[in-house]
Amino acid sequence: QEQRIDGRDRGLDPFDRRAARALVGPHESILRSRTEGHGPNGHVLSRPPLPDATRHDGALAVFAMYHPDLVDRLIVCNAPHPHLFERKLNDNPWQQHSSNYMLLINGYAHADEQTYPDTLSREVAVRQFEAGWVADQVRLGRYSEADRQRWIDAASTPGAFGASTDYYRADDLRPPCNDTHPRSDVARSFSAAAVTEGAASIVATMPTLIVWGINDHARRRAT
Repeated sequence: QEQRIDGRDRGLDPFDRRAARALVGPHESILRSRTEGHGPNGHVLSRPPLPDATRHDGALAVFAMYHPDLVDRLIVCNAPHPHLFERKLNDNPWQQHSSNYMLLINGYAHADEQTYPDTLSREVAVRQFEAGWVADQVRLGRYSEADRQRWIDAASTPGAFGASTDYYRADDLRPPCNDTHPRSDVARSFSAAAVTEGAASIVATMPTLIVWGINDHARRRAT
C-alpha cells in the first residue's frame, strides 16, 4: 500500500526554511506506523514486508541520515548527497547554470525568464506534456496517451504546480549564483549543514544503491 507524501502532502510550510528536514517528520510517522513486527528489526515501509526505501529526490536520503534505524536499504534516483551538491553549487559553473530553474522558482527570474505560477492552465499543461520527457515516453510506447492525460490533469489541478515548487522555496534550494544571476543578488542559497543539522550521521550507513539517469539535464554524475 502506497502512502503519498509529495506535493502538499509533504506537510511543508512554504515559509519554513528547512524543507528537507521538515520532510523527516511525515516520513517518520508514516514509516513507524508500518514497521512494528515486520522485517529485520521491524524496519519495513509497507505490508507485506518491504525493507527498502526508494525515492526520486534527496529527501529520503536526508531522512535516512536522521533515522537509520528505519531504513534497512536505501535506493535513490538522481539525488546527490547534500554536501556534494552544495560544493558543486558553489564551484561548478555548469551546475550553477543547470540549477538556474531553482532561482526562477524562488523569485529571481528576470523579465525574459520563465516564471512558476501556483496553478498551470490546462492549455499550458497540454503544451508542456505534448513535448519534453513525457512526450518522449509516449513516443517510445512506455506511456500511453491515457498516461499523458493523467499528467495533464494532475498538473492543471489548482495549486498543484505551486505544491511541486514549494519544496525549493522552503529550503532555499538554489545556487548562490550563476552566469546570469550574480552572487550579490541571491540573498540565501542551499546549505547542506542546515539540512543535515541534527542528523544521526551525514553518512548513510545502510546498503545504498544510486540509480542515475545519465541524460539528467540538471545534475551530472559527478555530483
